[in-house]
Amino acid sequence: MADNPAEPLSKEIEFMNAKSYLLTRSAKTGGNLYDHLSKVLTKVLDERPNDVIDIFEDISKETKRSQFKSDVDTVQDKIDRSTEVALCQIQEKLFKKGDGEEEAEATEEDVDTPLPNLMELAFYFEQAGIGMNREECYRMWLGLKSLVDNHLLQHVRLWGKVLGTEQIIT
Repeated sequence: MADNPAEPLSKEIEFMNAKSYLLTRSAKTGGNLYDHLSKVLTKVLDERPNDVIDIFEDISKETKRSQFKSDVDTVQDKIDRSTEVALCQIQEKLFKKGDGEEEAEATEEDVDTPLPNLMELAFYFEQAGIGMNREECYRMWLGLKSLVDNHLLQHVRLWGKVLGTEQIIT
């Protein structure tokens, strides 16, 4: 048998093509099979576990898992910009107490306040066929209370609700 000089060259080209294929990067993760197999085989040879054929897939999964890098550090890094969150951020200041404000006792009914009784007003609005639910009435009351706390007003009156055609949030 004569040595064919083209045969080693074709074997080398075949080897280079195979290695090139193994080095092809994944579109999803950016990794390649060549590096992954190198890491898995290095781990197998370093640890030399018993019955390696039975746990080879587990070692591969563990190696992949150790390479995973999240786009965000924590769940809190992802900012939720839904309409409910935007509304909550706007209304959050209504639920906070002002500076120096203490808990008022519910038994002090003789204290004169410029705030109207919104639950009574809501009842009258309902009788007239104009509806405001309890949550909306409570937020309205908190807004009026904030207005009274920030400005020295002697009398505050709720005269209704205005519905616009566009919402502008600043």
